Amino acid sequence: MDMKKILYIMSAVLLMAGCTKTELENEQHMGSQDVVLSVAPDLSYGDGTMEPMDADTRTGGTVTVNNYVLEVYAKSDYSDTPARTTNTSGNFKLTLDRTKEYYCLLWADNDNTNYNTENLKAVTLNSGKRPIEAFFGKTTISGASATLSVTLKRAVAKINLCDKNGMEAGKSVNLKYSYLPTFNTVTRTVSGEAVTQDYSITSVASAAGESFGSFWMLAPAGASSTLDLTFKVEDEAETTTVTDITYQANYLTNIKGKYVEPSVKVGDYYYDDNTYSTTYNSSKTAIGIVFWVDPTDATKYKIVSLNERQGRWGASGIDEQSAGVVGIRSNANGKTATKNLIALRKDDADFATNYYAFNFAYLKNDCDVNGPWYLPAKDELKAIYTWWNTDISANNLIITTAGGTELTAGTYWSATEKDDTRNAWYVSFRNSSTDASTKSNGNRVRLVRDIK
Repeated sequence: MDMKKILYIMSAVLLMAGCTKTELENEQHMGSQDVVLSVAPDLSYGDGTMEPMDADTRTGGTVTVNNYVLEVYAKSDYSDTPARTTNTSGNFKLTLDRTKEYYCLLWADNDNTNYNTENLKAVTLNSGKRPIEAFFGKTTISGASATLSVTLKRAVAKINLCDKNGMEAGKSVNLKYSYLPTFNTVTRTVSGEAVTQDYSITSVASAAGESFGSFWMLAPAGASSTLDLTFKVEDEAETTTVTDITYQANYLTNIKGKYVEPSVKVGDYYYDDNTYSTTYNSSKTAIGIVFWVDPTDATKYKIVSLNERQGRWGASGIDEQSAGVVGIRSNANGKTATKNLIALRKDDADFATNYYAFNFAYLKNDCDVNGPWYLPAKDELKAIYTWWNTDISANNLIITTAGGTELTAGTYWSATEKDDTRNAWYVSFRNSSTDASTKSNGNRVRLVRDIK
């Protein structure tokens, strides 16, 4: 029986005692009203912060909705049998008794196979399915209305997985959690016997703190709830459980933490968003190549710049250590030497020419004395050679793939001053030998930076 017929019968019940059939039909025609109800999802998320989420008001992007369900009740407690209709557009045309009010429940999603929507007071996830984005609403309408619009809110929470160090693409992440499978659009609550989900997702590349994967959960709309999530990332030894994660319908929950132990390797690409990868990611901007990883702490490593220059180390005849440049004769720490020499000499009129190598670092750091790029000390420069020399052709290809220029079998300046006034140390990339050269000579310069 269609909705129009049901509603006509409802109108007729109180009139039949004193009317002939013809009179009844006229009365029905005069008492009815065509009502157009337009339904659309609201794509914004809730306004507020829920631990451990960092949710505030955000737009939800776009979503395809092609399954709309409407139930119309005559009783305000939704206890009667409703008239039901579905469509793919969200626009409903109803013929109603203009003297009455009706109570409507609504549901919308983009696939009518994930949820059982035969009863909107108990929308239930179908067996073997996982929740997808879905929307609900309820409204009271008058039969005297001509057009009405209703905005639906999400019946689900979105759970984002965010690694504080970023995540490379293609990692398999196993997830296990439990949830209640039934949503009531009247009470805006979830219920039923808990269902356990146990499945894997594949990570997408993400920057530090950004989402590498997500999933939806049916969730209460009137108040928050909590869940426990167990996960394991491929190649990681540990399975981790995070407890008491807060979630609520129409909110984002960001679960931030360290999902994987850093696994950076020499030869990896390093990007300006502070992520790294073994395979070059052309959608990002590479700024260097990893040439050294601390053997005792893999979160500490160093990168070499993609490009180089050639020029003087400094002014011959000046003892920089005696002039007060702390660290200038260190074999291990070029960062301190570079910073202190630039701080002392940057305002000299001939700094850019006499101290060409250090000016290269100064400019690369946007004229910030405390910037991250520096000339490598003698031992740091030898570490670059050690990596490069393992496979010169392959490692030069890594550099040029990222848009850089090849390292060559020439002599490269270190930041390390020799213990006299004329010379500084260089490393030969022909054979890893070190020697002193007059500061005014034009050796090659590569910069490095340390990552911690």
